[in-house]
Amino acid sequence: MENVFFRMEARMPPPMHRASPLMQTPAASAAADGVPLSKEELLAQDEAELFGRLRIPLYPFLALLISTFVMLEIPYSKPEIPQPVMIAIGFFSAVVIIFLSLESVFFAILGLVAFIPFSNLLPGTFGRFLIAFNLTNIITIVICVGWFARGALHRLPMLYPNRANWLVFLFMLLAVFSFYRGLITNETAFDFLVRLKRYLTPIFFYFVFANNVTNRLQIHYIFAAICAATFGAGFMGVKEAVIDVGTMGSWEKMRICGITAQPNDLAAYFSYYAPLILAMFLQGIRNRWCWLLLVPWWFCAYATLRTFSRGGVLAFAISAWATVFFWNKKIGMALLLGFFAAVLFFPDMLPESVIGRFRGTVTVKATLDGSDMIRYETSANQRIGVWTQAWNLIKLRPFMGVGYGRFMSYVGRDAHNGYLLIAAEMGIPALLVMLFILWRFFWTARRLSASPEPIISLLGLGMSGCIVGVFVANF
Repeated sequence: MENVFFRMEARMPPPMHRASPLMQTPAASAAADGVPLSKEELLAQDEAELFGRLRIPLYPFLALLISTFVMLEIPYSKPEIPQPVMIAIGFFSAVVIIFLSLESVFFAILGLVAFIPFSNLLPGTFGRFLIAFNLTNIITIVICVGWFARGALHRLPMLYPNRANWLVFLFMLLAVFSFYRGLITNETAFDFLVRLKRYLTPIFFYFVFANNVTNRLQIHYIFAAICAATFGAGFMGVKEAVIDVGTMGSWEKMRICGITAQPNDLAAYFSYYAPLILAMFLQGIRNRWCWLLLVPWWFCAYATLRTFSRGGVLAFAISAWATVFFWNKKIGMALLLGFFAAVLFFPDMLPESVIGRFRGTVTVKATLDGSDMIRYETSANQRIGVWTQAWNLIKLRPFMGVGYGRFMSYVGRDAHNGYLLIAAEMGIPALLVMLFILWRFFWTARRLSASPEPIISLLGLGMSGCIVGVFVANF
């Protein structure tokens, strides 16, 4: 993220009235101002012209692509597609992506952004035809080839240096060491590499985006793809809650999973990405059409409520409030005071799914001697026990941890706390590195939110709320 934004800030021209700032590349701006262009800027200009040359309407293309994923997954079961059909679809998709990526690797990156949220229920696997041959890996391989070709053909560096790269590299090395310490008995080398690959893939995607998304137009489309995919996930969540599950029965029976395998994960997903939609609404609040953005954000909010995840609902609310606060501090404080007033004086105005779930966490009962006895709900009581055991593991091996994936073997349950899990399995140094990375990204996002460029300030505002969601959701 820092690679993209700090390079753009260095050559950022003042606002002008010639072309839309959302569609103007740094190269076009610099050329118009008579500034010599670098290789990176010339390449960015060529890629921007490519969209017009291929005449691909990317917004309808993104809408069609994500709508297809949604329609395929609406039954919330993995579609049983015959293997020959799956192979044909995969081959055709690979050919299309490779063809487009020969012109610009950005097309493959855009396809990856649109597909990743739906890859859990629609993995695009090819059965036993080829191991690990699925749509995600196909697109990733194409991106790697295009990334290397881009650097070799245009003599551009593969990695643009910055401080965040070294922090991410350090965390990656700590993760590899933790994986080695967490080797499972009788685990084959292949199984070990598969687990390691799945863990390191998101880290690899960081380097892909930081070094290949290099101009405003690309950021604009990536932002649109993320928001469209989030809306699709919210729509599927509401459909599951209203039609598939309904509103009858206990809260356990009414929980939804959506595009994920677990309700808590779905709530965390919306906490991470819904602030981007909210930021778009806030930035264009004076435009009446931007008020329509409250519809997809409401879909995400309702789906989050129906997960009945206390931590997820709290993270979603705090990330939304933080986005508003960063946009306008006075309005943010007014909302915060209004919320506390509603909780204290008008609790019945709040959704029952929220109040009932939180009220049931702790109950107080009077004993025979007149004292009060505090009792925790079963799930909360179990988590307190797990967190106590996690703390004991951290004290046992504070620097190196017990090894990745070994927490379950020691405790028997998931940690339900990302920070305790990393500290217990990878050690306190790894936790500190991860927290510093998140803080660095947050600081960068806050700095960019003050940019005069609309798309940069919009992304900075949205990412500020997203990172707050990441901080809170992992508690």
